[in-house]
Amino acid sequence: MPPPISLGKRNQAREKALTAQHERIQQIRARQQAKAPTAPGVDAVPGGDDRPSAPTAPPLPSQPWKSVKAGSAGLAFASRAQPDVPVLVQPWASALTDDVLVAAKSGGVVLALVWPARIDSLVPLHALANLERNMAADLCGLRTLLYPGTHTSAGPLQSFLVNRGALTDMYRRLWVEVEGKTVRRAATESDSFTAVLAALNDIRNHASEVAHPAAAETVPTFVFSGEAWRTTVSQPLERSLRKVSRLAHRRQIRDGINSNWSNYKTAPGALLVVHGGLGRPGWKAAFGALNQSGVLPPEVMLIDATWACQRNHQKAFARIPEFLAYARDQGTSKAGAVIVTDDPKTFFVLRKRLADSNFRVEARAYAAEAEHVLLSPDPRTPGWKPETKSNANFTVGIVDRDAASVAVTFHRLAHEVGDDDGAGHHALMEACLYVLRVSNMPAGFTDLTESAAAGEIDVYSMERNSWPSVQLRIHAALDAGAMGDQRKQVEDALARARSLIAAWTDATPMAARLLSIIERHAAHPKGHLCLVLPNQRYIRLASRYLLRKLGSKWADIEPGLEWHTLASAGKNLSQEGLERKFVFVGANIDVLRILLAHPDIPHGTTVLIAYRQAESLAVTLRSMKELDALKPYRGRIGLLLQELERRLSDVTHPVPNLSRLGDMSFTMKFEEPSGMDPSTDQHYYRFDLEGGRHAYSSGWVYRYEPHEDPFFRRTTVTQIEVGTLVFDMTDELRRKVEEALHVNGGTLGSVVHPERAFLKLYHEDVQRRCAAKFPSSTRTALAAAIHKRMLELDPSVSDCPVERLTYWLTLTEADTRPHAPKHSKYFKVFCSALDISESDTLTYWNFIRNARRLNQNLGRVLAAQYAEILFQPESAVAYRKIPLEMVEQLQQEAIRCVFRVEAVHAPKPAPAPRKAS
Repeated sequence: MPPPISLGKRNQAREKALTAQHERIQQIRARQQAKAPTAPGVDAVPGGDDRPSAPTAPPLPSQPWKSVKAGSAGLAFASRAQPDVPVLVQPWASALTDDVLVAAKSGGVVLALVWPARIDSLVPLHALANLERNMAADLCGLRTLLYPGTHTSAGPLQSFLVNRGALTDMYRRLWVEVEGKTVRRAATESDSFTAVLAALNDIRNHASEVAHPAAAETVPTFVFSGEAWRTTVSQPLERSLRKVSRLAHRRQIRDGINSNWSNYKTAPGALLVVHGGLGRPGWKAAFGALNQSGVLPPEVMLIDATWACQRNHQKAFARIPEFLAYARDQGTSKAGAVIVTDDPKTFFVLRKRLADSNFRVEARAYAAEAEHVLLSPDPRTPGWKPETKSNANFTVGIVDRDAASVAVTFHRLAHEVGDDDGAGHHALMEACLYVLRVSNMPAGFTDLTESAAAGEIDVYSMERNSWPSVQLRIHAALDAGAMGDQRKQVEDALARARSLIAAWTDATPMAARLLSIIERHAAHPKGHLCLVLPNQRYIRLASRYLLRKLGSKWADIEPGLEWHTLASAGKNLSQEGLERKFVFVGANIDVLRILLAHPDIPHGTTVLIAYRQAESLAVTLRSMKELDALKPYRGRIGLLLQELERRLSDVTHPVPNLSRLGDMSFTMKFEEPSGMDPSTDQHYYRFDLEGGRHAYSSGWVYRYEPHEDPFFRRTTVTQIEVGTLVFDMTDELRRKVEEALHVNGGTLGSVVHPERAFLKLYHEDVQRRCAAKFPSSTRTALAAAIHKRMLELDPSVSDCPVERLTYWLTLTEADTRPHAPKHSKYFKVFCSALDISESDTLTYWNFIRNARRLNQNLGRVLAAQYAEILFQPESAVAYRKIPLEMVEQLQQEAIRCVFRVEAVHAPKPAPAPRKAS
């Protein structure tokens, strides 16, 4: 057996291999620079005369692109939605572009914080830096590796146009006279980008009325999602080329462009996107393809550490330092890296983690206040600095100390029982999160179960937010022996959790604190009390809880309350003439932005925050005070930090090792999965989308065609194939559309339908039989009596909780939901308990299914109406009086609701009718 190779020798061999690879890359670049264009009749020179290709002059002796800075090229941009409206680069976006250019030139790692603005995409930074390089005669451009990304990462490049005149002026300047011949002289050569410039020049000469190209048409994009680097555009510049009059000329241009544009190995200025769903095996395959012979390597890595990325790619976000280290080991040590985040906590955490991983990091912070963060029709002036924010006093309430103690115990045990993929680890982490999230819910546990039984929460979310389900998974792991020696500690932790949840039956700590604030406000009313909650589901839970606790007083108190979500709170702070006090139920990065940066935040604003969040926020605020760029916000930062530290010092018996909980969401998840009732889906196509989403349609969908105007086209479902990009409205966009339409959370029951009239017959029969067979004073007692009778008839329905029966018996005049079991098994036993005959049971079951199908169809009709407003806005502007600017803003945000179709499932054929005997 040979002796092991020492670490020093291995490092020497690695450096030698990297040097050899760098030399090969330089040789490839030299060969490309020496090549002449091959497509005849493509190039045009100033004056508009078409001439055959000429030999290229020797490249420029210097490398002018090495010294370019943002804005030096004088490029002009415009909004694609309004081509006459110019958009300019924000000052902090120019600074970020400079960071990208410098990192590409000299390497190194830059960590940039942009705050308090919210960044939705970093891809425009690549386009800005690449175009600056192009304008300096670097036709090969800047090749950038983006991580983590999706198949639609380049979508934001479709929203703005690049002025064709500047690009073609640069192209014409490339032509010089050398020894009586017209030759082209560039710093670096690219056949594809030369053909793109020639095409734009041809359009300028012969069809100047054609719209300017979108930024996406100047950037070839490739995505690696597990198999190979694939281009996202099969016909580049097609939107502009369709306007070239001569078909033969158009084919010549296409041939010239496609020579390298569709090849990830040598595409000029390519954006190389590593999908966020990949792990280390996927990274290995991606970098293995990049390390092949003849592949131009990326010069810079653009790492997306924004809040939007963290929400969509949690695992990928946590592995950013690991990805950077792996990329360096795979031959990208010469490439720089720019990491951009809009979350202060992420900034400080990443700075420490990268330093611990032996990265030399240059950390920078940029103050940014704008709705359009990177390019804007109304940008800030160069050298802009935010105004010093007026001081504001805050009141902080910490609500879940006991829950944090139990959660820390579950978290510790989860890491002691096995690896992250083990059943025991997953079950204990679910319990940890469940205890924290329930304690911060603005209602009692009773309200959660009643809301689930009332159908306000879908079955999937009900199961996910059910404590018995959490316990069941832990007991299953215990029975399987997954807990090992920790069995006794796990059982003790479960007992503590059960006692807490039992204590929260009437009110959680967050709900109790909220109730006390509302009662104090009712006793001494002074203006409006504005309650800001994470989402509409939490608002409905809080309303249910307050109605239960305040009873008849609620009718008098409710008019003095305003309900807001985080999406609407910031816009309503600026209303004048109203005396208002704000209460934020829960805290996250959006709450922090409002508290510290909003100019109209009122004095005495209350923040109810989880114990773990309070401790973490205090650490973040201390670090934020050290950043010079955030000096205008230091007054508020200090006041909020002072209040947090005071409240934390008041906590009796502080929880040790609280920081182990890490970053997690303290909000319960109630988003409905894209599932359907099996009895209603036989006519619908199902599309499996990237990221685990599902979409259903029986007629039309909106297909994303980035090189069309408009780029959302109504298409029949039969034309959708795997790989197609389709629009699927997210909950966030739906909330914004409803806010624009001033839609309340009401029901869809304003129209009378026969299905609902038949359903009313069933409800009346149930009420009549209950009154005759089970006379009870309360609905809860009635539900318990019926449940007991059901168990006598069929013990197998024991998994049907009493709360479901309570919902089935909860009928209101305006309610249009079925209020009946979703499974025929429960329904038959329920009807038997009420002595309903089998024939009537079958009739009523048909009534219920038809009503449920009607509600689903009406929901889809509403979603279709929202889509019509987005993509066919004429009626919305004319009849609904929605400002055109708001519609155009929603259209731009719709680009972020585009997903790649991973699989198509055709509808199930209807069963053939039986032949009469």
